[in-house]
Amino acid sequence: MKPSRIASNFDVFDFDFGAETALTSSRDDGPRLDAHERLTSQAGE
Repeated sequence: MKPSRIASNFDVFDFDFGAETALTSSRDDGPRLDAHERLTSQAGE
């Protein structure tokens, strides 16, 4: 998949994820539990 092809799909279908992406990014509230209920960090530490 080429980045230019992905970009053209956004243009054709008029996607605009600016506000949605910002909202999702702002919801990052730190550590999560993985599938085995071990504490993991978003940074992969």
